[in-house]
Amino acid sequence: MRIDPRQRKIPSFGWHGDHDRPIFFVDLREYCVCTWCEMLDGRLILVPSQQSKRRAQQVRYPAEATIVGRVTAITQDIVEPQPPDVRA
Repeated sequence: MRIDPRQRKIPSFGWHGDHDRPIFFVDLREYCVCTWCEMLDGRLILVPSQQSKRRAQQVRYPAEATIVGRVTAITQDIVEPQPPDVRA
């Protein structure tokens, strides 16, 4: 994953759908999350995708959360790595 620490401000608009909505890496003190975010009255709202079937979570900002930066790239393996050939 690549994070741009210069992009920490949560925009209130400017995207057309879920695919271009910015994702942020957020430190919640006990764990970290990658999520969509909204700001509302001094609270940071962590917005899950509909597929996760989770509810939005509100935390006091900045007391309970630090926005580390915007996620700009994600990589993942698409197959399990093969163990190296061992010849005795």
